[in-house]
Amino acid sequence: MSKWFVMFLTSALLVAGAEAQVSSASDQAASAIMDKMVNEPSVGAWNILGVPQPTPQTDTGLPGDRSIRIDVPDKGANPWDIQASAGITKPIKKGDVILVAFWARAEPAAGVNPAAVPTAIQFQESTPPYTPLFGATASFGTQWAMYYASGVAAKDYSPGTVNFTMFLATAKQSVYLGQIFIIDFGPNYDPSKLPRNKAAQAPASPAPSPVPGPASTRAEERFGGELARLRALLPARGTLINDPAELVNVFGPDQRNAPIEAADVPGGKAVRISLLQPGSAPWSDGAGISISTPIQKGDAIFMAIYARAVPGDGAAPSGMLSSMSVQLSRDPWTAIATAPATTLAGEWRVIYVRGVADRNYLPGELSAAFQIGCCKQTIDIGPVFILNLGPGVGLDALPNNRIAY
Repeated sequence: MSKWFVMFLTSALLVAGAEAQVSSASDQAASAIMDKMVNEPSVGAWNILGVPQPTPQTDTGLPGDRSIRIDVPDKGANPWDIQASAGITKPIKKGDVILVAFWARAEPAAGVNPAAVPTAIQFQESTPPYTPLFGATASFGTQWAMYYASGVAAKDYSPGTVNFTMFLATAKQSVYLGQIFIIDFGPNYDPSKLPRNKAAQAPASPAPSPVPGPASTRAEERFGGELARLRALLPARGTLINDPAELVNVFGPDQRNAPIEAADVPGGKAVRISLLQPGSAPWSDGAGISISTPIQKGDAIFMAIYARAVPGDGAAPSGMLSSMSVQLSRDPWTAIATAPATTLAGEWRVIYVRGVADRNYLPGELSAAFQIGCCKQTIDIGPVFILNLGPGVGLDALPNNRIAY
């Protein structure tokens, strides 16, 4: 174990304002933190899913002099398709304040600003439904830095029943991980005094250009007309929580898909999906959109999807989305917003989905999902708009699929 790492963490705690709770005598503070650690901190303790388990390599650029490299070949259909996790080796009691601190950096694909690649990190139960205890969002920079997540244990946990997990399939990138500390400060620590993540900085450029605004701001500007039309149907303006320029991710063994030009929908782009045969189940083939913002209990969620059927084999265009929902991104895939099966014809149709969040959700914990494996068909899915209307909005006040657009 690297004492330098512990000393760095001690300094972070002091800077965060924890002087009253962590001794300013550095050796004493470092020893106290080591005593509170509830995991194996070595680089080899990381468990990687979705790609082969990497071998720790010598890396003199960070404490411990060891790191692992995780190569994400492309953005996944789901952020959790590639994960890194670390478990606990000691019990945790209800009410204990937990801090996770780890070293990380990333090398995104060429031209990608690392600050625009959010990574959901969370402390969660190790078995379905993988209930999260707490989480955060981090954007890994290209230089080594320490990242954090913290919260309070909701109940007693024995070793192996909870772990720390991060979802890495958010972009084509190489992620490097160093040591990880999971520290149990007990029940009487002030969580507000713990350090928080800072935004990653874009790498220096030899020819600087204007930095665009946040993705949500750019989307509001690009799709302003369409959003205005949608909001005219709604009782609340709402916050756009996805980028409609992001085309749906498509998965399943029975389909082929490709992006197409679609001048008659907002944004001018769509994905054409051909089902070569019916799937083994309607959900065996599908499409989806990730949601990288938190959603609070009671928030009303409204989604609008552009879709149409495409003629095939000389027949009239006919297709179906057998299910549309905003749902958990993992088993048991529980939905908070749904719409029934909807038939498609040759003209673009806007389909509405609505619901209310039953609890708080962390970034990456929910996604939009569309089941398409019902039948042999060719369909186009265009832009998707997901709005968080906030609390206090009744579903009866939201448009449904009987309202013409």
